[in-house]
Amino acid sequence: MGKILALDVGSKRIGLAVSDEAGVVATPLYTIERGRAAADADKIVAAASAHGVEQIIIGLPLDIESREGKAAQRVRRFAAALQQRTDLPVLFWDERLSTVEAAELLREAEVSRKRRKEMVDAVAAARILYSYLAFVGRESR
Repeated sequence: MGKILALDVGSKRIGLAVSDEAGVVATPLYTIERGRAAADADKIVAAASAHGVEQIIIGLPLDIESREGKAAQRVRRFAAALQQRTDLPVLFWDERLSTVEAAELLREAEVSRKRRKEMVDAVAAARILYSYLAFVGRESR
């Protein structure tokens, strides 16, 4: 399968997570504070290169009825800027509730409030990636 980089693109931060080569484990990496889209895209391309990934998955924020709103439009614009800077395939994956689930996991693990704020977007990216990996794994059976 090859390694996959997942992104949770928010208005203030972008969370990054990476899979293992076998496509079984999703590991949170770190969070990037948002700046200009071009500079953020360059940081993502550098991370993809550093981790040897073969594709990028971006969480697409859909509403409860699977419709795209303003947040999804912002993510699509960012993805277009990213795609201009890499030849890697860039795919979207439904990210509904990933940040809520990530925050809950961190609370249950009794991570401090300050550390949760630093980690939640990367953990959300890992949740997005895990969901994608589980789907791909089921489809390949």
